[in-house]
Amino acid sequence: MLNRLFMRGFALWLVLPWLAFAAPVFADTAANIGDMFVAIRNGDADTVAQLLRLGVDPNVQDEQGYTALMMAAREGAPGVARQLLAHGARVYQRNRYGETAVMLAAYSGHNAVIELLMLQGANLNANSRGWNPLIYAAFAGHADTVRLLLAYGMPVDGQTDGGLSALMLASQKGCIECVRLLLRMGANPGLRNRQGQTALDMAQGAGNSDAGALLEQAARVRK
Repeated sequence: MLNRLFMRGFALWLVLPWLAFAAPVFADTAANIGDMFVAIRNGDADTVAQLLRLGVDPNVQDEQGYTALMMAAREGAPGVARQLLAHGARVYQRNRYGETAVMLAAYSGHNAVIELLMLQGANLNANSRGWNPLIYAAFAGHADTVRLLLAYGMPVDGQTDGGLSALMLASQKGCIECVRLLLRMGANPGLRNRQGQTALDMAQGAGNSDAGALLEQAARVRK
């Protein structure tokens, strides 16, 4: 009986110090995740690094499936992204809308993050609806990002399931620099979307006469 009590006491003596050390870390997991999201929004790479050392999952997601890396890409925080990647963040993860971190970086025009993600093996594939990073960048009017993605080999005439191309959306949004760049890289102004519209139709419908003039000139040259 005494031996059993002694062994139980000895086992407890071994376990208690570990529990005392570990309990605060695990008890604060939910709070730490919240702190992680705040730190990402603030671009606070040091706090993110500290939380990762405490054991916060680098692939933690919010209720919409946005991972910590996606948030860093969207916010344009390369320092944060670098910390997450160093701790095993997955570059190919998708949220519930089929978006990857590189798509979100493209939409927000954060080239430094795009280059970091590409070095870590990010791919430029479209999501399930055919939207790709180039189309995101053109839609948002980020000409420098369009240029970067084309340099990485993105197909200039990729189309969404609805038939939208980067050129169509840049024309509709009136991003003249994007339109000029896409045309110079061989974008086809004759492509049509599901409604039968060309980039010129979309430019004219949105009242973007400067884009329309570029497209009319490009169409004449291609004939």
